[in-house]
Amino acid sequence: SAEGNVLVSSSTDHSLTIWKECDQKPFHHYRSPSDPVHTFDLHGNEIVAGTVANRIGIYSLLDSSLPISMNKLSSENFRGTLTSLGILPTKRLLLLGSDNGVIRLLA
Repeated sequence: SAEGNVLVSSSTDHSLTIWKECDQKPFHHYRSPSDPVHTFDLHGNEIVAGTVANRIGIYSLLDSSLPISMNKLSSENFRGTLTSLGILPTKRLLLLGSDNGVIRLLA
């Protein structure tokens, strides 16, 4: 995903890396505490990321020393395995897709 002069990449080694335009070294590097990040979206100065264990994490684009907020989706609100997510910025809603074809909109 790219926004402005920033590129964000994820990897199966549980890492999320932020790159700045024309830099050959990562600007910030995060490691997911438990699972690889496989889907994410940018919202302002934050990255909202999801894992196959149905965990949602929020990372800062500006400061890698800030703690990562990580929450597990409850099975009451989301069934299946998280495969995609998107932020709807006007109302700050979270659009989630699962492996069973269900799409959920969460506030």
